[in-house]
Amino acid sequence: MYLNKIEIIGRLGKEPEVNKTGSGRTRCSFSVCTSKKFRTSDGSEQEVKDWHNVTAWGKLGDVIASFGLMAGTPLYVSGEIHYSTWDAPDGTKKTRVDISASDVQVLQPRAVSQSSNDSWNRQPTNSRPAPAWDQPSEGPDDNLPF
Repeated sequence: MYLNKIEIIGRLGKEPEVNKTGSGRTRCSFSVCTSKKFRTSDGSEQEVKDWHNVTAWGKLGDVIASFGLMAGTPLYVSGEIHYSTWDAPDGTKKTRVDISASDVQVLQPRAVSQSSNDSWNRQPTNSRPAPAWDQPSEGPDDNLPF
């Protein structure tokens, strides 16, 4: 039995690039940045960023393209890892790691206004309703066990 699965949460690096294959299938490519902060032995704080290449195919690619996502949008991506190796013209061996997405979710509700000039806060104009967990509750739920 085998399992090839990866899940990441990060920020979109730049607007997705969309094109059609020769057969008319949508290919949507984008990068996602994940980061980790830690303290070094001398007490200073450091941050390491990793960039992940992601490709979404077919209907998923069409949906992602229709969102009009901007750089900095927080995303959840789930999929499989694929490795490609080739010999570069200079004789060196090159490797590329890609995530073939099976699920992509935008992690923050879209804002009504785009008045901010900060690209990390700008939201696309295509809006979907916020998930149920982002909706205000109507009152305490007395059936909760805590």
